[in-house]
Amino acid sequence: MGEMGPFLHASAISFICCGVWGIGTGIGLLRARRWARISMLAFSCLLATFGTLCVATFVFMPNGDVSSWSLVLLKWFSFLFALIPTGLGALCVIYFTRSNVKAYFEATRKIPAAFV
Repeated sequence: MGEMGPFLHASAISFICCGVWGIGTGIGLLRARRWARISMLAFSCLLATFGTLCVATFVFMPNGDVSSWSLVLLKWFSFLFALIPTGLGALCVIYFTRSNVKAYFEATRKIPAAFV
């Protein structure tokens, strides 16, 4: 793997941690846990922030001596593709800060008699 080995190993560890965070949050959302809503807000803010950084990178990227339309189209396609996580993060932040969603996750749930 050469020079990329340590980077790939560190990336694998971070992807595994993010996956465990996502699975735990998903289970918490299904069970309507209060901490899961806060976890989704944190994840959504991170997603919107990194998406905004990607969008800003493509906006301020110089064209250089590019005369080929294919490279210009690739730049704009990448810009539009970077808008997807930004929009999803922003929509999740808006959704999970609504008052009715807060009330749903703050409601106390009774355990069914069959599980007692």
